[in-house]
Amino acid sequence: MSSLVAELIERRLVREGGTQQAGSVGRPGRLLELDGGAVAALGLEVNAHYLAVRGVDLAGRVLVDRRVGFDAVAAGARSR
Repeated sequence: MSSLVAELIERRLVREGGTQQAGSVGRPGRLLELDGGAVAALGLEVNAHYLAVRGVDLAGRVLVDRRVGFDAVAAGARSR
């Protein structure tokens, strides 16, 4: 398990958030949290009335959120 966690930390997907002692015996556990600064996802919505884009990182923080009016019906379909 430690090698998997080390790999996730190396890839900047998780980071250590401190330690937690669950009892009086044994070593403290490492608290992990999603880092996500190095990974992002982008979503695009094409609607009849607007275009929207949202970008979020792995931790769910919104990086970009835009909506632009667009009349898809009036624009019509174009073939190449």
